[in-house]
Parts: sequence; C-alpha cells; structure tokens
Amino acid sequence: PAALSAVLWAQVVLCVAALNGCHRAVAASAVLAACGLLQGGSMAIAVTLGDARASSLSWGLLCGSVGACGVAAAVLWRALPWRGDSSASATSAPPAVAVSIDRVPLWRNHILWTSIAAASVMPVSFFASSLISHGADGVRQLAQYFALEQIHQLLIYLPAIVGQALLPMLSRSLSIGDGTAARARLIDRLSITAVLAALGGVLIGAALAFEPGWFIGLLKNPALLAQDAWAVRWMVLNASLGASLAVLGGALIGSGLIVTAGVLNLIWGGVFLGLTAAWAAHGNTGLQAARVVASLLLLVMAMAVLRRSTRSAAA
Repeated sequence: PAALSAVLWAQVVLCVAALNGCHRAVAASAVLAACGLLQGGSMAIAVTLGDARASSLSWGLLCGSVGACGVAAAVLWRALPWRGDSSASATSAPPAVAVSIDRVPLWRNHILWTSIAAASVMPVSFFASSLISHGADGVRQLAQYFALEQIHQLLIYLPAIVGQALLPMLSRSLSIGDGTAARARLIDRLSITAVLAALGGVLIGAALAFEPGWFIGLLKNPALLAQDAWAVRWMVLNASLGASLAVLGGALIGSGLIVTAGVLNLIWGGVFLGLTAAWAAHGNTGLQAARVVASLLLLVMAMAVLRRSTRSAAA
C-alpha cells in the first residue's frame, strides 16, 4: 500500500504541475492542500479505527491517496482547454495554453523530454547510492546517505514550492507578447536574483555546516559519526542552491525552453553519476560532493542558455 500511495501521489503532483501550466495557480494550491488533508485525515481515521502499526498507517495513506488522485484529476479535467468544452475553454483558458502539439516532431516534444527528465531523477539517485554500497563500509555509507537525504528534502522543500508558485507569473511575463526588450530585462533580473540566491544560500549553508558536530549529535543516527562531517557539509551546500535552481528552472519553463530544461536535467544526472562513480571510494562524502558539483554546473548552464535565448530573440 505504501508503494501504491507513492505512485498515486506522483499523479497528484503531475496534475498540480499541469494546473500551474494552465495558469490556474489558485486551483493548484487548493488541490495540493486538499489532497494533503485527505491523506492526513485518512491516516488518522485508520489509526483510530485500527491501531498505530505501520500497516494501518499504510492502508490509510493508500485510501487518502486514491481520493487525492481522484480530486486532482477531476479539477484538472475541468481546467484543460482542449477537453472538448468550447465554451469553457473560450472563457477560462489563456490563448498561450491551447497550443497544439500534434505536429511537433518527436525529438522536440515537450511532454516526452519533460517526462524523461522527471522520471530520471529517482533512478539517478538510486544508482548513485548503489555505487557507494560496494565497499567494506558500504552498508553504513548507504544508511548515512538515506539519513541525510531526508534532511536534504526538507531543506529544499520551500524553494521548490516557491518555484512552483512563481511559474504561472513567469510564464506570462516571459511570453512573446510582452516584447523582446522587456523579456530581456526580466531574464537579466532573474539571472541576478539567481546569482544572489546562490551566493546567499552558500554563505548560509557554509555557516550552518561550518562545525556540523551539533547536527550529527542532533540526528542521533548510528550511521553518522564525527568523521562524516564533510558529507553533512556537502549536503547542506547542495540544498542551499535550491532557491537559485528553482528560479532558473521557472525561467526556462516560462520561456518555453522545456526541451532544453529536460536535457539540462539529464546532463545533471550524467555528471552526478559519473563523479559519484569516480569518487565512490569516499563513500557518501564523495556522493554529496558530486551532487554539489553537478548542481553548480547546472546553474551555470541554465544561466548561459537563458542569456543566449535572449540574444537570439533580440537578433
């Protein structure tokens, strides 16, 4: 039931992203909140009627995920401009949304590249973690990676939500109708914001991870020892780049560079895996350092692509 819940929640996230793409930010936020309440409420009911064992929680989570998936699909169905209801689409859908993709070549299909890039994130993390599990200390290194990954997901949660919230606004502001000069100015501001966010995040991350002994003691995880301080430092530094990458990712998608964004994500995954394999002897520390390098490279490439697209449009 827990695995099925994860699959269903992935569909909820996909529906929320599609609502944002249809410029329905309010509906997307309402769906996300309602689906979270459904999951939490169903788990509370399962524990109340059954017991506090993990099996009861898992079945409650599954029931909530089924309801959440149904709610998200129903709201998205009413929001889609191509669902066949001409009156609804004419009054509620922005013209920029109802773009036909029937004649787009397969290699330029936005849905294909976005799906490949999104689906590659989990396998990349899985294979990267498997690369550090073959040594004599592999079991502890793997446990350490998963312990730090929970903290990493918490640290990047807010930047990811902010990036999703900004996406509809960026899509409108970066549309062709706003003029090339205005678009270039906005991309310049976004690039400066991304650089400042990266610098600020790195400074905050460096301050938090300067002496990570308190952090290791706070977690009380037997897989984390005092000599693993650099693994914690690299993890915090990578999470500190989340706000900058969220801004640049929103700018790429808002500019219509969806295929390019997907390719950049695939490059990030390749660099991450390659460096992790090269530094596998260092265990989780090497993996965390590899992810920082891959994220920095992604940040530089995204800014370069945005600035190049601005110059091409001006020409």
